[in-house]
Order: sequence, then structure tokens, then C-alpha cells
Amino acid sequence: MSARRADPTRTAAAVLGQADHILDWLAARPPSQWRRPSVLPGWTIGELAVHLETMLAAIGRTHFVPEEKVCTVPYTTC
Repeated sequence: MSARRADPTRTAAAVLGQADHILDWLAARPPSQWRRPSVLPGWTIGELAVHLETMLAAIGRTHFVPEEKVCTVPYTTC
């Protein structure tokens, strides 16, 4: 069985679309709510926001850059 490949353009559009929805939701919250617990035990809304930002940035650096610019050495910055 061969692996299915995702279309990078469609994947990027889906990821960015979800990020836009999350940003809209977060923007509607006053700063005091960012310190409140989220629905995930042990995480505040603010902690989840930072986590999502970090993951989106990592995805952007590794999956949506020209192939010749992707670092192929694990755990290093090329």
C-alpha cells in the first residue's frame, strides 16, 4: 500500500484557516480570561495560545519553506 501525500497548498490553507479562527476567538477574550483554566486539565487559555503559536511557527519553518531551505540535520539549526 502506498502512502497518500497531502497537497501542501491545501494543507497550508487548512492550517492557516484554523489559526485564523483561533486568533479570532482569542481576540474576543479579555486578558483576564487568558489566565483561566482551559478545557484541557493543567493548561490555561494563555498557555494553550502560546503552545499553538509555537507549533504553528514550527510547522511554518519545516513544512512551508522551499525544499532546498529545509534543514536535514535533526536537532540543529542549519
